[in-house]
Amino acid sequence: MLFDTVADLIEDEYRTIALSPDLRDELELHVNEDFDALNAAAATERRGLSSQRDKLTSERHKLLQAHYAGAIPLELLKTEQDRIADQLGRIEERLTSAATSYEKIRQTLAECLDLARDCHAAYIQSDDHNRRIFNQAFFKRIYIDEDGGVRFDFEPPFDQLLARLIPAAQHAELPQQAKQKARQHTR
Repeated sequence: MLFDTVADLIEDEYRTIALSPDLRDELELHVNEDFDALNAAAATERRGLSSQRDKLTSERHKLLQAHYAGAIPLELLKTEQDRIADQLGRIEERLTSAATSYEKIRQTLAECLDLARDCHAAYIQSDDHNRRIFNQAFFKRIYIDEDGGVRFDFEPPFDQLLARLIPAAQHAELPQQAKQKARQHTR
């Protein structure tokens, strides 16, 4: 099959990837509601992590005071300080990760939904390099049959966002498939 033919078939498939503005907004609303619930749970976790961090900092200070008073030998102080430093490091990583991830997720979701509103227009306006990026972002695999049929598997998160869409090339096949299933069922 000629490259131009393949490129045209893939370009045509982008016509089928489109969310109506209402559906796009509805999806964003529902997903953001879920994110808000997750973020609320994460806020509780962040408060717990902050509390643990404060306790460990206080424990570190008390250990140092006990060492100065001669109650704790240097080797035990070093071991405990290393343990506290490791725990504080893990807590700081989790706090930093939790703080930035929700905003990044919201931004990525909005960008994905915006792309899904009119993929065909964005795709045909892109150069070859960006078309390749589009294809890699949207599709895990693209199957092109010898007769010109195109099927594809979406990449996450588009696999979930676009699961309800049926490619236009498959619309004609649906009545045929229904008839075959009915025949099989009656047998």
